[in-house]
Amino acid sequence: MMQSEIVKASANSGLLLGTIICRHCKNIIDTLDTNRVALFYSECKDPNCNADKSTIEDLD
Repeated sequence: MMQSEIVKASANSGLLLGTIICRHCKNIIDTLDTNRVALFYSECKDPNCNADKSTIEDLD
């Protein structure tokens, strides 16, 4: 299967290539339909997570 056929097949299959990740706990918050793989960072609504405001950069 050629790459253009794979892209068309994935577009028709309803794959959600965008992922929203919590910047604190790294849990997946949601997914969304994008044209390519994309990561977005936000904050989740879990009170235990937001109480600890450490970020991914702080953990590295």
